[in-house]
Amino acid sequence: MLELAGVGPDDVLFDLGCGDGRLLLMAV
Repeated sequence: MLELAGVGPDDVLFDLGCGDGRLLLMAV
């Protein structure tokens, strides 16, 4: 999902609490 969105090191990512935090762990 991060690759599809094109998230890079200069982007800010917000987790709205819709899951187990897996997206945040992958983003770090």
